[in-house]
Amino acid sequence: MVRSIISVFFLFTLAFAQNSDMLKQAIDLFENQNYRQAEKLFLKLHNEDSNNTEALYYLSMLELIRNDYDEAIDYLKEAIDINENDYRYQERLGDAYGMKAQNAGIFKAMFSIPKMRSAWKKAVELKPDIISAREKLFSYYLIAPGIAGGDEEKALQLANEVKKLDSIRGGILMARYYQEKEEIDKAENEYLNAAKQDSKNAQLMNTIGYFYLGVEKINKARPWFDSYIELQPDEANPYDSKGDFYLKKEVYDSALIMFETALEKNPDFQSSRFNRAQSLFNLNRKEEAKKECEYIIKKYPDSRYGKRAEKLLDKMD
Repeated sequence: MVRSIISVFFLFTLAFAQNSDMLKQAIDLFENQNYRQAEKLFLKLHNEDSNNTEALYYLSMLELIRNDYDEAIDYLKEAIDINENDYRYQERLGDAYGMKAQNAGIFKAMFSIPKMRSAWKKAVELKPDIISAREKLFSYYLIAPGIAGGDEEKALQLANEVKKLDSIRGGILMARYYQEKEEIDKAENEYLNAAKQDSKNAQLMNTIGYFYLGVEKINKARPWFDSYIELQPDEANPYDSKGDFYLKKEVYDSALIMFETALEKNPDFQSSRFNRAQSLFNLNRKEEAKKECEYIIKKYPDSRYGKRAEKLLDKMD
């Protein structure tokens, strides 16, 4: 009897260890963007143990990547039914409802928005020091019209809450708040104060650069994009951002150099692919622009850049 109990325990322990190894392998595949192979393993884990909430969580992420919001929501609801106290499932559920609302008509969106807001609030309740869910709620309250639940006072309250948790991220929210209210000097001060606290924050450099582009202080943007490149010289996005700076100034030859440099770093960087085509078009190199558009449409047919490439191609016909 004792021997049989030990045998059952051993088999259970072995199965648990195997599932743990498979979960780790599946997560590694997911993080390396090998989504097809990752999905096979997550489905296998789910079929072997329907209570495996991590498998459900990652299956929902895969559905969000393919823009199947309803399927993602179903997976997340299933995970929450099993474990309602994991803030990640609630936050991701809010994301799924938000993406569904963003891609639905205005009337259908009205059904998803309260559920989105509720899920993000629940994530904050479950993890009081969470920042990301607060940032999402901030954006919602700041941008949504009043009839859809927008509330500038709640946005400001959330910005202050985030500032207590992280002075830099909170400062960025305060800057966005002032920018939305067209108090540009206050917004600028918030960004500059954040930059003083962390001059090595690459994403902050990029954010400030685009802030200056957005408020038409174009020349002020350049040093921030230069800093972004210095901090991340091997990444594509810094060069893409500086290319946007040159596009804004209508210096298309310099923009082209930046986008081509970005593509040297990452040949699949879609925004640089499209912006390269746009720069070529503006330089009257229309045959090259046409080939680039055709490449984008073929390789990324369902992406927003594929759609934009179709529109640019129409201008050349």
